[in-house]
Amino acid sequence: MKVLIRRIPKKEEEQVIIECVEVNSDVKDIRNYVLSKLEGILGMIFFPEERLPYEAFFSPPLFGFLSVLLGFVTKSKKELSVRQILFRRAIHLLLIEGMVFGLNYLSDHTFEPVVTWTLAISIAFIFVAVYVIMWLNDQRSAALFNEKLKLYQNREA
Repeated sequence: MKVLIRRIPKKEEEQVIIECVEVNSDVKDIRNYVLSKLEGILGMIFFPEERLPYEAFFSPPLFGFLSVLLGFVTKSKKELSVRQILFRRAIHLLLIEGMVFGLNYLSDHTFEPVVTWTLAISIAFIFVAVYVIMWLNDQRSAALFNEKLKLYQNREA
């Protein structure tokens, strides 16, 4: 991160501008990749005799595309409270779970209850892990920004 310091003639024009790169698209790619691999691992554990047809190669891009579309439920033009953010993320998780099970159902794949619960818990774990990683990254970026801001303020004092 670099800090740009520019002198201005009037105190009234002073401002702080924060520019950052949104990591959501990278994190979503990671989540989609992990979800597709998770389905493969669970499939090998619970259905080792099954062999996938060529249509299965379309599954990861389809899941990725639909996950990105479902992510719009978390977007807002105004700043949300923590409760609103958590509520929207819970809805997002339910939509992803519904998408995974719905697409499996549409392709005539029904599961035993043990497999259903394992898949649902695994998807939720990955979903939470992705947001924890994003939060840790945001914390690191904020700490770095605050450190640079303190250096700037000390220089000005």
